[in-house]
This record gives sequence, structure tokens and C-alpha cells, in this order.
Amino acid sequence: CLLQMECWFTFKPEATELKLSELDVRSFGFAFDFQDDKRRVLPQFRYLNAFEGKPVNQWQYKAKTIDFRDVGEKTVTMYHYGEENWNDIPNGHQLLCYNELPTKINWHYLRVAFDVRTMRYTRLECNDHAFDVGGLSGITHDAMPNLSNLLNVIPFIETDEDKRAFLYLDSVLLSGDWS
Repeated sequence: CLLQMECWFTFKPEATELKLSELDVRSFGFAFDFQDDKRRVLPQFRYLNAFEGKPVNQWQYKAKTIDFRDVGEKTVTMYHYGEENWNDIPNGHQLLCYNELPTKINWHYLRVAFDVRTMRYTRLECNDHAFDVGGLSGITHDAMPNLSNLLNVIPFIETDEDKRAFLYLDSVLLSGDWS
């Protein structure tokens, strides 16, 4: 089926000083985490706002991650949020509004869609930009024995500075064409 997540979002660093701080948020993103009988798929996008103090303003996706690591007798993990293996989405540069005061926020619209049958992205839309993501895929692994029928939606944010960052979501709608 086609699975889609829509929301309004905003992001900001903690306003610990009276300056704009528009480069303090490194990135924010959204991931799905699916598993059927054969495979586990983690399609994810992120908006790379800044890196090492310089603006980037680029949408990215990740198609592979580092290998699994054991974290217990029956549990493994992967660090799929790591800085490695992110790829730029073609024509994915976008400037997002950032207010002139550190205590204000600006809201943005986001729509992300993924075809669970083909395990391919079908849509990424932010504000007035729609990006061609039809040929992109997500991180794929063999199915894990304890995650039958897994479906998660995972928002995330990280900073480029030693301070907290916030990702606010409003009016989140998860929908699917279940026919």
C-alpha cells in the first residue's frame, strides 16, 4: 500500500543566547520503519541545515547504514542516524524560513509518501517544493524474528553545537491506501 505522513513542523535550537543561531541545528528528519515477512526497511529523509557552522540547506536520504551490532543475547542495533552514507536528493536544495529572533518559530508543511509494495519513495514535499524521489530506496535488511508487522514513524533532530534542539510537530496525519 501507499503510506503517507503529513504534518506541520518547526525546528529551533535552545535560545540560550540573544543571537539568531540559525546554524546551530545540524539536521532534522523523518523515518519510517517497516517490516513484513521478508524484509525490514527504514526509508528516511533529513534536511541538512548546517554542518560545522556553515549553511547547507539540503534534503538528503539514506540507502545504507553501518552493520548491525549485538547489544545483548537476542538484540542487535544499527546506528542509522549516523553522519555516514547520507546522499543528496537531486535538486534537493531548499531554504527554509528562519525568524529574526531566537525565541520565534516558523511552521512548514511536510508530506512524505512511501510505497510499501515496491519499497520505494513516492513523494517528498516541503512547503511549495515537491522533490523527485521516485527512484530512491531506503535502508533494507532481512526481516528480524521479533519485529513482525512493524510500522513506526520516527522524527529526529540533531544539533551542530553543544546545546539542545527542538523539533515540534503539529497536525500529524498518517494515512494509507490499504486496499
